[in-house]
Amino acid sequence: MTPKGDRIELRAVDLDTLLATDHPGRSVWAFVQALDLEPLCARIKSVQGGRGSPAMDPAMLVGLWLLTTIEGVGSAREFPRLCERDDAYRCICICICVGVGVGVGVNHHSLSDFRTSQEAWLDAHPTAPILSLMD
Repeated sequence: MTPKGDRIELRAVDLDTLLATDHPGRSVWAFVQALDLEPLCARIKSVQGGRGSPAMDPAMLVGLWLLTTIEGVGSAREFPRLCERDDAYRCICICICVGVGVGVGVNHHSLSDFRTSQEAWLDAHPTAPILSLMD
């Protein structure tokens, strides 16, 4: 049989098994779920069924911001590639997006814009426990 690149393979994947039990992504996600994100949610102007792109869930953006910080990702252009290829980033995106509508695009502006527009909120919240996971 000759391999062909135009074939599609569909696989059922258990998200919980994608990451090792001690992977920092699990700690990041647990930390984000414990945060009060209501102030960030209240700033969202997007309305379901309205014009424009759907808003990204603040939990996803906080989780991705923390994970990129822990892993020392300094390039905004690297971020979308990680969301497509790295299981930890994919898990954060999928776990959130399943509840709010899959297909919310994550690009290099997404995280940068979030980081700059929510700088005061991010600085005001104690992230030391999760950032202690940095190598």
